[in-house]
Amino acid sequence: MSKRIFIGMAVVTAFLFLTSCEEEKDFFVNYNVLDVQFSLRNKAFADSLVDSVKFGFTESCKLKMSQNFSSIEVRSQFEYSPSAFISLKKDEVGGEFDINKGVMTETGEKEIFIKGGKVGNTLGLLIFKDGYGKEVKKKVKLTVFENLEPVTNMQIEAIKNISPYEIEINLSNSYDRDAIYGGKIVEFEYRIGDFYLLRTSKFSSIKFVLPQKGTFLIKCRVKDNNGVYSVEKTKEITV
Repeated sequence: MSKRIFIGMAVVTAFLFLTSCEEEKDFFVNYNVLDVQFSLRNKAFADSLVDSVKFGFTESCKLKMSQNFSSIEVRSQFEYSPSAFISLKKDEVGGEFDINKGVMTETGEKEIFIKGGKVGNTLGLLIFKDGYGKEVKKKVKLTVFENLEPVTNMQIEAIKNISPYEIEINLSNSYDRDAIYGGKIVEFEYRIGDFYLLRTSKFSSIKFVLPQKGTFLIKCRVKDNNGVYSVEKTKEITV
């Protein structure tokens, strides 16, 4: 009788031990999940990194990863020769190859660096591998551009201060679309009818007295520091 009780207790103990081990295994499977999220210029990307970068410029891209790993292996895999270089170190960006195989010594919030190496598109994967052999693959699609043309915003108002034909043309709300890379407006161009043309680097607005009563065509555009003009804006004003 005692022998049967002993065997029964042994079976129960073994069952409980195996069950606890299975629960512990499940616990760690759920606990050690490698999660990677991108953040570029304060814009978050969960599943893929899709953005653009200017040729010759280097940008910092933040990675927010799980806190539960001591090291992460990182490598890249691109479909063709990439136009954007990616590195774990800022001073190594722009080499012949992107990340081949690098190791981040700790997780949490880290940085990778992206440089526009040549005009074109980069399409591929960044692959993160944890100490348990689990991989997370994140799609990367980066467009490298040389320059974005500026944009003209024009307002015209009949102000009639010194003359009933006086107008003001304001281009101060014009902007360069790649201002985050140092782009800026360096010239304002005003064309009034076929009798007046002004190009200036100083005046984002001007006042002008039209020669007579009537309707006049105003054309304006701006130029950025890459020497590129915006699309010309055209408006009519009647005085």
